[in-house]
Amino acid sequence: MSRTQLAAIFAASALAYLLSLNVYAKDAILCVPPPMPDNSGDVDALIMCINKANALGGGTIELSGLTYTLPSATFGLFTADGLNGLPDITSNITLKNGVITKDPSLEFRHLHISPPGSLSLKKITLENGNISGLGGGAIFVAAGAILGTVEYSSFINNMAVFTSAVVIPPGGGAIRVDGEFYLIKHSIFSSNQAFVSTGSGFIAGGAILLTRVGPANGGMIIDSIFVANAANGLSFDDANGGAIYLDNSTSLDSIIRSSFLGNSANHGGGAISVVSANLSTVDSSTFSFNTSQTTGAIDAGGSIGTISNSTFDHNLVASTFTVPIGGAIIIEDGAS
Repeated sequence: MSRTQLAAIFAASALAYLLSLNVYAKDAILCVPPPMPDNSGDVDALIMCINKANALGGGTIELSGLTYTLPSATFGLFTADGLNGLPDITSNITLKNGVITKDPSLEFRHLHISPPGSLSLKKITLENGNISGLGGGAIFVAAGAILGTVEYSSFINNMAVFTSAVVIPPGGGAIRVDGEFYLIKHSIFSSNQAFVSTGSGFIAGGAILLTRVGPANGGMIIDSIFVANAANGLSFDDANGGAIYLDNSTSLDSIIRSSFLGNSANHGGGAISVVSANLSTVDSSTFSFNTSQTTGAIDAGGSIGTISNSTFDHNLVASTFTVPIGGAIIIEDGAS
């Protein structure tokens, strides 16, 4: 075969590769990882897509309804935030239509977002994340980074484990946001947990921890379900906020038409804890069968605005301690 023929074959292969990514100079890409022979998701191809999107300024990655099983903590050794199964998100990326899972005994999360990165999810399931340190069992949003729109997505059986004291609370069984957060809608958070496994420590946010380390500004949670999430510790005040924990000047604008069912915490709100933070509006939402040793549903230690058109049913304080308690809501001293 002549050198000319080899060059032509190489050029054709390169063109086919670029067309498969739908790459046009300086434009965001559409990347569709091809399936494995058994019709499972090809993790190496997904990694390639994320790296390509980061290099080209962002894009959409279509997972085609496949399940991607992450084999190991390939990425994140260079960060203080813990280990990750996929490359750091450093551009504007949307993931669509697929399941990303792993062995729950392996200690790493799925995704990490670093500035100026932004991640949105549509019809994505993230399950079996497991991380220690600062937390974020499925997703960690670093200061200066953005969690954009999360819609029609599920977070199942992710966990954050306390290992050592830090200046700000560790936690966020599914998601920890130290940057900016925009919108979660039509999504489910089920059986995520933040817990202290040994010794004495504090952890927060069974499903979501919002804490200000950068320009964190609250977004909205709409038409979503939080069920059986937990913040658990070994003593009375080890864990706080069974589903959501807001801390350190964070602002969450709205929770609308959402349900909090069977969430639990050692301390604070069985469903939601607001500590040195602001929750502006809760509207048309349901709080049922949430439990804590101090407040069944919502603990407002910071600023809480309007609660309207909402149902509080069978929330339970299960405590033998002599502390202020509220079956549904407690407004602590100094809160507004």
